[in-house]
Amino acid sequence: MVDFKMRMEGQKPTPQRVAAGRSLQGLARTKYREGVSARDLTAFVESVQKSWRILLAELKEHGYGQLDSKKFGYARNCPPVLVKASVPSEYGARLVPCKLPSCPFCHGRTVMKVQDTLSMALDALAFDRDESESSALGIQYGFFDITSTSLDGAYERLEELWAEQAKFQGTVSKRSFWMRSASFAGRLSFVGINRLSGGYEEDHYRQLHEQGALLDFMLSSEDWGGGVSKPRAMIGKYSGAAFAYPKEALYLPEDFPNARGLRRGSAVMLNALHEKKWRLYRTAGICRANGASNNEVSSTATFRRAVATNFDNVLSQLRELKDEIRQLKKEGIDE
Repeated sequence: MVDFKMRMEGQKPTPQRVAAGRSLQGLARTKYREGVSARDLTAFVESVQKSWRILLAELKEHGYGQLDSKKFGYARNCPPVLVKASVPSEYGARLVPCKLPSCPFCHGRTVMKVQDTLSMALDALAFDRDESESSALGIQYGFFDITSTSLDGAYERLEELWAEQAKFQGTVSKRSFWMRSASFAGRLSFVGINRLSGGYEEDHYRQLHEQGALLDFMLSSEDWGGGVSKPRAMIGKYSGAAFAYPKEALYLPEDFPNARGLRRGSAVMLNALHEKKWRLYRTAGICRANGASNNEVSSTATFRRAVATNFDNVLSQLRELKDEIRQLKKEGIDE
């Protein structure tokens, strides 16, 4: 499959695109800033696409097994985020996401998914709030970077960091992995909604601050008002910062002495990720409406109340519709 010369058109910013753009801006900061000013991120996306295609050629050369089939072509032509992309009709093909763990565009789509998940969760938590309840929603973002001599060790350490997190009504996390000179690197990005009682103590909280980057902020009832556009845009901004694509996964450090060995190691790491089928993105609690938190009082009560109300409304409308049809049939027989 040839590399498509894609037609790209700028798209207006949305909270989802703000999140994706913020997560990728480190891959070409100057072009990103210029694109934001011009309200057209085409040049920025083209720059990231060029770097991604260079990386794919190197990974294929060094034995990344996923690139031995049509996947190589799909990956090189992975539909970018932040722009509307199309290909000339003579190619007779459509753009399909490659879903490779190192793809910056698929990473951006994951961040957009995080944004959607948070929006749904916040809607559920904000629905029919009792006046006696606190009207503020606490949101905590953070990420932790670690290094290890083995990929298994890096993954296990990120699992430990996940387990050490406070308990929230809802949590979303994503893991990323890349190679350094003689070690594996990993990142756990996360966001939690409404920390529950029984979480970590203050001294442990300070230790986590030292290990990574934590950010807390509150959404008050005034922020919500009659709509949620402002809070969602704010959340998109912070989601992109916390879930940023690791620049080191795409580019080699300047003057790196053993570039070939690093790319070979990256191919081995990606092969291992595929074989292990580790889950690199997950949600818990109200974010997927399953009450996975340890607080049985407030975890999903609001969400279930909303679903029950909507379901009752649908059933009521169906009963009314059946009565109308039955009446119409009866009138037709009488005539």
